Amino acid sequence: MFKNMVGFSFKDQYNGFTVPKYATLALAHRIGPTMLTLDSEYIFGQFGGYEKQSADIWFLRGGIEHRFKRHILLRTGLIYPVIAKSSANDDLKKEIPDPGIGASLGVGLVLKRFDIDLSLYGDPARSYIEQSTYLGATATLIYKF
Repeated sequence: MFKNMVGFSFKDQYNGFTVPKYATLALAHRIGPTMLTLDSEYIFGQFGGYEKQSADIWFLRGGIEHRFKRHILLRTGLIYPVIAKSSANDDLKKEIPDPGIGASLGVGLVLKRFDIDLSLYGDPARSYIEQSTYLGATATLIYKF
């Protein structure tokens, strides 16, 4: 996947505003009821309005999803920042508190019309901002038309 590779806007108020580019490569492999995933995401380029900043960020992510029952999924994953630099903050990776990686644990419920996902995760970016280990939680509800 490539995102933001060409930057322009049809609205004048956004003229001159830029966002970084994203390049993501992902692989997945199913072994019976278990799905293994691995992806690499690279974020680069300039961003901002009149005062431009630059980003050079590379993440490796891996995950496992296991279907226990027909409707119940258990998920776990890791995110590792290989490079985390920006012109605004220099080398962010040095400042991420131990263990320097993010982990996640989640559960999913798959029904006929709904998918419900709950997860708890360690957030390296927010840990950098808070200067201590930061845990976050998300809940997602998907309705299938």
